[in-house]
Amino acid sequence: MPAGPHSFVDVFIAEDDETEQMLLKEAFERAGVDAETTFVDDGMELVDLLNRRVVEGQLPDVIVLDLKMPRMDGMTFLEGIRNDFEIGSIPAVVLTNSKNPRDRKACVSLGVHEYLIKPSSFDELVELARSLSRYGRTGASSSALL
Repeated sequence: MPAGPHSFVDVFIAEDDETEQMLLKEAFERAGVDAETTFVDDGMELVDLLNRRVVEGQLPDVIVLDLKMPRMDGMTFLEGIRNDFEIGSIPAVVLTNSKNPRDRKACVSLGVHEYLIKPSSFDELVELARSLSRYGRTGASSSALL
């Protein structure tokens, strides 16, 4: 169900490229999505962040991750959370440059909700950010987290 105009989405993004992090943050802003975007550089940082948030009772609405990252790549992260009751239930979206059908098939078998190829233009990235708002919570806002 698409999120309405008063929705909020809490997004954890695992992306090791700082330029792509900046572009994603700008895309959410340009899309007009009320979003809390938290960036980490690899799957290991993402696991640490998620484990802290489990304890705090504040899990994100969606996880967006690249496949190729240092220390722990996206595929290894997905394999690790597959059987975790709390973390494994968070929708995961892979955002990658890999057009390899084997990567897509492996991610689908690990339970990803979407496998998306990184857009080639900023306008497409804005549309992608807007589409991720459907994972949000209607009636919530970023100010509610403060």
